[in-house]
Amino acid sequence: MKKIRQLTALFLVVLLVGSVFPSCSGGADSEQQGESGQNETTAAPPAEDVVSEPEETRPRHSVDTESLDFEGEDLVSAVCNWQGYLSYFFADEYTGDIMNDAIYSRRVKAEDVLNISMRTDRYAELEYMSQIKKLFAAGDHAFDLMFNHCIQDICRVCVRRLSL
Repeated sequence: MKKIRQLTALFLVVLLVGSVFPSCSGGADSEQQGESGQNETTAAPPAEDVVSEPEETRPRHSVDTESLDFEGEDLVSAVCNWQGYLSYFFADEYTGDIMNDAIYSRRVKAEDVLNISMRTDRYAELEYMSQIKKLFAAGDHAFDLMFNHCIQDICRVCVRRLSL
């Protein structure tokens, strides 16, 4: 068994090292070069001979945003204080950080186009699911959107209420 491992390792090393040498050689490129050492290529036709057809373009957005007026309603998101959520989904102001400013700009544009006010309720990591379960059990619709990680438990009460 030990010899098979050694032979396999040796075979892989030979393959890796052997694949480096062909990429380093001049190969086909050196054969195409003329006596001056430069690549011989054919010249492109003059620009006036080239006929270009107009590219087809589609509208950037096909949604009628005029009909999406939510009259200033709040869109409340429930989120756990995980760094991934806070860094990649939510921003409360411009800070000069490229990622943060892009996220905040997206939020401002969405609020303007949809005429909504976005708010984020943040919960501590250890109490997030217990708080969510309490809100659902009480029938309190405190948020519209819940950010949940795949490893967290979603209670049966939440699922039952969401399916209604």
